[in-house]
Amino acid sequence: MSRMWLRRWTRQHSLGVWILGLWLVSPVSIGEGGEPLWERVHQEKGISISTRPVEGSSIRAFRAIAIIDANPEAVLALMDDPLVCPLWIYGCRESEILETVDFYHRSTYQINDMPWPAEDRDLAMDVAISERADGTFELVLTNAPDRVPVTKYVRVPVAEGLYRLKQLAPGRTRLEWTQHMEPGGYLPDWLVNQLLLDIPLVSLRQLRELLADPRSPYRQRKLARDADGRVIGWAR
Repeated sequence: MSRMWLRRWTRQHSLGVWILGLWLVSPVSIGEGGEPLWERVHQEKGISISTRPVEGSSIRAFRAIAIIDANPEAVLALMDDPLVCPLWIYGCRESEILETVDFYHRSTYQINDMPWPAEDRDLAMDVAISERADGTFELVLTNAPDRVPVTKYVRVPVAEGLYRLKQLAPGRTRLEWTQHMEPGGYLPDWLVNQLLLDIPLVSLRQLRELLADPRSPYRQRKLARDADGRVIGWAR
């Protein structure tokens, strides 16, 4: 990606303080299949946020749905670049790829700033990418805390997530983001209440802004495939 474009975009957009996805317990609605129903907690143009309880956890999961004015490849290219993590993941200080097996499998590491007096968190995750016949991409994130030695940060003990990228029309993508995390350590109640929606809402706003910029290098990225149609990386 263009580092000059990255620096310009950073100067023009202020970053807020990030906190892991924590949700207060509320009355539970149960669907026909016995699973808790998603309860919408925020709606604005192009972004919808819902939460639901997770069995055995006091922390709720969230599901965020956003309409992005870019192709799925552009969204995937941005997500695949650890350098840009601080510009869209709310509060991400830094991110790196620990290991790449192939395009469909890799491991990542991330450090997240937390506002005082909370301690900063870090987490390592395995990422598995799959592609459906209709061109929809799914990224499944699984917690892998033992991939990185103990650090000075509080290691996130429980984390799982899913990104689903579906093309609605040329230059238009439906992004679904589901996540549940337990950040470990102590977090004061006021912090949980104050930043209830910030992870998905601010992150998706910033993702959309990054991709809306006509100078964004991610809008031009294309996947390279082998003779069998499997993705082997990004075209040069």
